Amino acid sequence: MTKKKRSGARVVWAFLIVVALGVAGAWQLGWLGGGEELRIEGAPVRRGPLEITVTERGNLEAQNSYSLKNEVEGRTTILYLIEEGTYVRAGDLVAELDASELVDRRVTQEITVQSARASKTKAEENLKIQEIENESQIAKARQQVEFATTDLEKFREGDRPQQIEEVNENILLREAELVQAEATKTWSEELFDKGFIEKTELDRDQLAFSRAEVLLEQSKRSKELLTTYEHPKEEARLAGDLEEAQRQLRKAELQAVAQLADYQAAFDSSEVKLQLEEEKLAKYLQQIDKARLIAPVDGMVVYGREEGSRWGGGEPVTEGGEVRERQEIATIPGAGGMIAKASVHESVLKQVREGLPVIVRIDALPGREFPGVVDKVAVLPDKNSWWANPNLRLYRTDVSIENGSEEMRPGMSCNIEILVDMLEDTLYVPLQAVYSVGGRNVCWVQKGLGYEERTVEVGPHNEVWVAIESGLEEGEIVLLSPPPGAKVGEQQASDAPAGTPRLGRPEGLPANAEGGAGASGGAAPRDGAAGERTHDPGTRGGGESAARAAADAVTRRAAADARRRQRPRRGRRRWTRRRRTPRRRWRPSLRGMSEPSSRRPAAQLESVSRVYRMGDTEVRALDDFSFTFQQGEYWAIMGSSGSGKSTLLNILGCIDRASSGRYRVDGQDIAELDDDDLSDFRSRKLGFIFQSYNLIPQLNVLENILVPLFYQDEPPEDGEERALELARRVGLGERLDHRPQQLSGGQQQRVAIARSLINDPTLILADEATGNLDSATAEEILDLFDELHAEGKTILLVTHEPDVGARAEHVLKLKDGNIEAVYDNRRGADR
Repeated sequence: MTKKKRSGARVVWAFLIVVALGVAGAWQLGWLGGGEELRIEGAPVRRGPLEITVTERGNLEAQNSYSLKNEVEGRTTILYLIEEGTYVRAGDLVAELDASELVDRRVTQEITVQSARASKTKAEENLKIQEIENESQIAKARQQVEFATTDLEKFREGDRPQQIEEVNENILLREAELVQAEATKTWSEELFDKGFIEKTELDRDQLAFSRAEVLLEQSKRSKELLTTYEHPKEEARLAGDLEEAQRQLRKAELQAVAQLADYQAAFDSSEVKLQLEEEKLAKYLQQIDKARLIAPVDGMVVYGREEGSRWGGGEPVTEGGEVRERQEIATIPGAGGMIAKASVHESVLKQVREGLPVIVRIDALPGREFPGVVDKVAVLPDKNSWWANPNLRLYRTDVSIENGSEEMRPGMSCNIEILVDMLEDTLYVPLQAVYSVGGRNVCWVQKGLGYEERTVEVGPHNEVWVAIESGLEEGEIVLLSPPPGAKVGEQQASDAPAGTPRLGRPEGLPANAEGGAGASGGAAPRDGAAGERTHDPGTRGGGESAARAAADAVTRRAAADARRRQRPRRGRRRWTRRRRTPRRRWRPSLRGMSEPSSRRPAAQLESVSRVYRMGDTEVRALDDFSFTFQQGEYWAIMGSSGSGKSTLLNILGCIDRASSGRYRVDGQDIAELDDDDLSDFRSRKLGFIFQSYNLIPQLNVLENILVPLFYQDEPPEDGEERALELARRVGLGERLDHRPQQLSGGQQQRVAIARSLINDPTLILADEATGNLDSATAEEILDLFDELHAEGKTILLVTHEPDVGARAEHVLKLKDGNIEAVYDNRRGADR
């Protein structure tokens, strides 16, 4: 055979060998033979000690420290801040806040105080003048009463008797004159008869007699007129004058009281106003003084960090940054050592109790471990986690650190591993190898090229491993994903890609045990075959332990890679959403949806008020607020700080209850629901999108989207397909295994939007959803909101940015807890 032929033969044999090896490898992997799919990764059943631990992230704090807080009202800017870590003496300046506005207010207030003091002096003098005027008027009225009384008494005791006496005397005189005239007339008649006098003389005497008679009758009639008419009339007139004078006296006295009350009120008001203005001036002076933060004791300065508002996390204070009232600016640690503070998820709360041993690993001190003990576990969940995510319950936990180091500093990040239990000798497998099938916990055990379903009884678990009490033997290989055709939960594996993670939840394990939703840490088991680990902190983290931990990590990564390889690409299709309510078609597409032909109310508020009481002060955050949001509408809720936006959003999100009035969502009166029903209703009907995303850092994109299902007692596998579809719709289909810290801000917000849609909510509530994003990313998120609106979603977006508000269909502007204006952006007019 020639050299050329030998060379050709070698090539042929090499090709045949490669083909043979390829066929063998394909058969081994399940690509050939019997139609079997891709071979699934497995892990051995191990025996040995297993630590049951809960691991959380936390921060160091001084056990005893002095806090320096901003006591200046409102928000202010830090003008000067001493460098963190500086050792200060008592009396040293630590920080100085911007008090320029307070200084201007003080000058204005000093002028106001002087004006108030002058007003008080004027009111005091007017009061004295009125008192003198009242005395004069009353004295004059009393004098008139005395005069009227005297006139009446004078008439009764003097004038009337005197006049009657005079009339009587006049009558006597007239009677005497009549007798004399009669005698004269009789004598004259006798003389005339005898012829001694003339007729004229007789006529004169007769006339005199007649005159006397007339005068007597006149005197009698005068007496009768005087006693019958004149005297009663005069007495009545004088009595009336007396009564009028007495009325004028009472009037003068009442007027004096009223006028004096007016001037007294004016004086009291001016006095109170002066006191208030002086107190206000004193307050400004105190505020100016409080703008300088002085060290109360000797020690090292540590910057304060905001614990977090309702929607976001905190950031350290900086020179030139803004701080709010009561915000901690710095602390000066005192003697007494350090403690670690963490938040424990509710799913492992029963496992964590006071007195449990703890290992604290500080990021800044790598390779070192510090023993500790659980000192305190909060009874109620952290309010900040509640405001940030109504579906998240975290409990504050304090850990006392023993044998601390001088290198420890407050604010350092640390890992807290709580030893809940120690199983000295047990079988254990990876947590992801146990699935729920028909109410049973099962594992699939590798048998040659086939698989055997095995019912198992599970024991305690940590984030990575679960103890097996029965059903498996040491050394057997369990699959990390269900084989093709296996029924898991209520889903047929052949209907979904083989190896899809977390299709079934093991019975007896919490919903977040498989995904590690911030609940428990991943302490590696203590396996004698791979290197014994002891309780001595000095031996923890040795070479054998590190090697075993690395092997476990490789196993987990291999399982994840296998699941990704086995997940086929899906085309876009519609699918039916499972839930406890009547079935309906789920439409994950965000495009091409037309507005509903008829709208009905999504949320109705009728005379809703929310009143907060701070001591004797009553603050009406919402005041008799009535409004209806129709289904499919896109609203921007705007207004200045304190206008009631946040209170309205809390009530709309069923996070807070109204003090009065009625609130309905999709026809349901919220007041009729107790706390448990309200929590269930909120998880089914409402979707939340926050400014700071509020994703769970231990979960990947897909798991974060599925989080709301855990709180509805709905198996997460039922929603995995729609979660995958939503992830693709928001542009994250290639980042399903990424965790939040591996995503940009815009991508994290997209995850939050997908999470809010997983339950097909009636309302989507977004609070400053673009507040933490740059302008380009914010535009992308707003474009996504536009698509959601086109799909027919009801969106209520709280924002203070006019450009963001202009993107909505309508704008609802609030002021002082009620509606200031309503705009329709499509028509550019008030609605």
